[in-house]
Amino acid sequence: YYAFNKITKKHYAESTKKCGISIDDFEKITSELKLAYQNLTIQDKELDPNLSKETLEIILEGMKERSSTILGN
Repeated sequence: YYAFNKITKKHYAESTKKCGISIDDFEKITSELKLAYQNLTIQDKELDPNLSKETLEIILEGMKERSSTILGN
C-alpha cells in the first residue's frame, strides 16, 4: 500500500538515487515536467463530449494541487 497523498518530491528523489540517476538529472527531469504541466492546454476536440466542464475543472485543480507537492510548483 502506498499513501500517494503523502509522497513528496523528496521521496521521488530518494527513489531516483537508488536507481542510479544523479540528483542533477532528477532536477532536470522535474523541471521539464513542471514546465510541461504549466504549459498544458486542453483542446475541446480532445475531450470526451460527455465530460462536463465542471468535472474537468475539478480534475485539473486536483492535478495542480498534487503537482505542487511533487514538483514544487
